[in-house]
Amino acid sequence: MRPESTWTPPCEFCPHPEHWHAPDAMSTETEVSEAIASLLRLTQPEVIVELGSAWGHTTHMLGVAARHNGHGRVTAVDIDQAAAQHAAHRCRGLPVDVVVADVYKWSPPEGIDFLFVDAGDPPDRTRMFAHLRPHLARGAVAVFHDAAPHHGLLPGLEALQARGLIRRFIVLRNPRGLCIAEVD
Repeated sequence: MRPESTWTPPCEFCPHPEHWHAPDAMSTETEVSEAIASLLRLTQPEVIVELGSAWGHTTHMLGVAARHNGHGRVTAVDIDQAAAQHAAHRCRGLPVDVVVADVYKWSPPEGIDFLFVDAGDPPDRTRMFAHLRPHLARGAVAVFHDAAPHHGLLPGLEALQARGLIRRFIVLRNPRGLCIAEVD
């Protein structure tokens, strides 16, 4: 693992990116992946969806968390076939399905209890959420990666809240930013 400062410079939002680590510039920071897996352990969801598996780093941690919970299944969706294959290989034996698909053409499971959005450009992630919103359970948890102000995701999150699609959200300060939202 390399320090996140390799890819993310210090800024007012997160002055010490060197405190976090990531395997590469595209994968979620390891400490953030651990926090998301802990949220999965805390909320005990049945239906877990991850948009954007990259190389399966976070997908694997989500699968391990679901296995420790003793229930629940992770569906990871990625448009990149090579990344999806790598993630699927990494998650063998875990309650994880990896799907190669465009989010907008994919048929999601009903009653999604936990959604992790880390696909495409950050400003587009709220559109992905809105597309999947009819499939989310009331009170579901939605987690958005790359929510730091410089990524451009915040205006979309505020618009989702104004439209009543999410009840409330908090953005945690880490190099790329992490938003945890409650679905209304």
